[in-house]
Amino acid sequence: MKRNKNKNERHIFRCFVRAAGISINPRSVRSLRPPRPDISCRLNGIPHYFELTRMAHHDFANEMGH
Repeated sequence: MKRNKNKNERHIFRCFVRAAGISINPRSVRSLRPPRPDISCRLNGIPHYFELTRMAHHDFANEMGH
């Protein structure tokens, strides 16, 4: 189960990076164990960390999507 969660988070993160136009090293994307952030990667050789969350409220998510 955890492996699928990590794989899904990496996929979502890569989609985010493409949409945002962020130039990371794609091979540097790693899943981390709690309590560390969900994702680590390198941007211009410098480590960066990301915590992924899901918009929980249905109405807010719809508003943000439009």
